[in-house]
Amino acid sequence: MALHSELTAGRELRSAEIDGLRVGEVEMAAATRLARHRHDWGQLCFVLKGSYEELWDGRPQRLLAGDLFYRPPGFPHANRFDDGVTTLLVSAAPRRLAALADAGPQRLPPWAVGPLHREIEPLLGAARGNDGLLEDLSTLLLTRVEGVEPAPAPPWLVAAEAVVRRRLDRPLGLSAVARAVGVHRATLAAGTRRHRGCTFGELVRRARVRHAADLLRHGDRPLAEVALECGFADQPHLTRTFRRLFGTTPSRCRRMSSPRWVRYERPHFRDDL
Repeated sequence: MALHSELTAGRELRSAEIDGLRVGEVEMAAATRLARHRHDWGQLCFVLKGSYEELWDGRPQRLLAGDLFYRPPGFPHANRFDDGVTTLLVSAAPRRLAALADAGPQRLPPWAVGPLHREIEPLLGAARGNDGLLEDLSTLLLTRVEGVEPAPAPPWLVAAEAVVRRRLDRPLGLSAVARAVGVHRATLAAGTRRHRGCTFGELVRRARVRHAADLLRHGDRPLAEVALECGFADQPHLTRTFRRLFGTTPSRCRRMSSPRWVRYERPHFRDDL
């Protein structure tokens, strides 16, 4: 298994470095595969555009635009980029991660990320050559991992998500779901933003697309049929939404999950070392 330095694969669009911290905007080309490896430095990655799959301890993680996750120093992982992906990557030397000494790899929940992209962009644009702004940007990201305690989702929000999952094949309006769980529509809308970091409509779209991805990976039903079962108006509607959230098409997702792909590509994700 290769041991990489704090640098990463891909093309750096812009970057800056100071005293054990490196911040870079990194672009990964489509069809890139990185075999199991690890980095000397800890890494915090914010996905700006596209989506990709990362393997942690044998478990695949599908990371979408807007996701934020942390890898501790030396943590083994593998990557698969089906389509082009852009990430903001903060690499930190172990001495800069004292507050995270006991933290394992973690994907931050939506409530902890919030509108982070809007906070990052002004700092990233001005960070080159400005040590103070680089420090601010790194701190902004790292503090999302350091001891932010989530407020538990209220039972009615958990119930609303269950309603969504059960009714993906039909229209899912905010008012109807709110009535089903006994709260006002404004309460459900606010709770979704606070605890899930997105609008209720976006929560529904993500649920529809994730269910479609499961059907595509584990069956051969026509795309038009999958689209209707997941509540999309038609196949083009599924394709547009799928591409926006996952950075690839339903057809490509199915090809990447086929036995032929598994036979020839899976060795990149070996976890026997």
